[in-house]
Amino acid sequence: MRFIFSKLFYALLALGLVPLSLSWNRPVLRWLALAYDLVLLAVATFDAWNSKLPNRVRIERHFGSRFAVGAETEVRIDIANHTPRDLSLVVKDEYPPQMKLAGAREARVHVDAQTSASLAYWLTPPKRGRFQFGLIAVRFLSSWRLVWKQTHVGETTAVKVYPNMRRARGDNAGLLVFGRKIKASLPPKRGAEHLDAALEALYAVEPEMIEPSYARAFEFISANSRRRALVVVITDLVDEEGSRELLSSLKLLRPRHLPLVVTIADRDLKAVVREPPENVREMFTQSVAEEIIHLREAALRLVESQGGLALDVTAAVLAPKLLETYLRVKERGLL
Repeated sequence: MRFIFSKLFYALLALGLVPLSLSWNRPVLRWLALAYDLVLLAVATFDAWNSKLPNRVRIERHFGSRFAVGAETEVRIDIANHTPRDLSLVVKDEYPPQMKLAGAREARVHVDAQTSASLAYWLTPPKRGRFQFGLIAVRFLSSWRLVWKQTHVGETTAVKVYPNMRRARGDNAGLLVFGRKIKASLPPKRGAEHLDAALEALYAVEPEMIEPSYARAFEFISANSRRRALVVVITDLVDEEGSRELLSSLKLLRPRHLPLVVTIADRDLKAVVREPPENVREMFTQSVAEEIIHLREAALRLVESQGGLALDVTAAVLAPKLLETYLRVKERGLL
């Protein structure tokens, strides 16, 4: 049984100091003060043991929308008091600690009889996947208002975090997830249902330390997409030698489709070459970094020489750069 004493309890306990302060020449008052304190403690313990959160008090967690990477989403705790008396509660939600919190997930709430109240805060997920909400901790005043008793309500809830596609609109879009084998595919379509299907296919995808089969993926696209399309390949392009299969497989998409190879720039490498070296060790490190960057650029140029497009960007600007490239392709009539 978990509880803490209320202000009323401490006020009543302070009253016991009055006879104690007068007990200098009257020992009996000390025993009366001790008996008073023991009775008060026993009554408070009984009050805590006998008090329960009424069944007609409903406390539920609701979400403003589905969770998406990097998007702030409202979490709301709704409290409905269907009892004939007012309630004072302290509510604290157990949210996934990996998410960034905005606002207060804990608050003291006064709910009048036959009314409702809400507590709202906001969470921002850092990545895709499944995240777990715990129970909702609730403290409530006991029947005689001598203690705050603590309990837990609600249920643990697993939520899915999807790629951030809330701004996706008007053209057909398809999806292909692959490694050595095809893992998920959606033919090009549009509409809310298709967007939901794409989110379901992507939310749990995790990277693998294997060399993907580009040939198998591009053959699949060629066999299942008859209309000309911009094929965006998001992958890791290291150098010409390490990306030989990707580069040689691009011919499977041409000339029907227009491939766009997108690779995520290494911010650490660019940081190394940004500042002049201060010693021999830094000079050697910078030389290696410059060589790696040069090889990546050479591989990207090779993509372009085969009639494709290439994009090397940081993760922070990936979405706007992709959109910019797509609009430029349409303006030039390449599709």
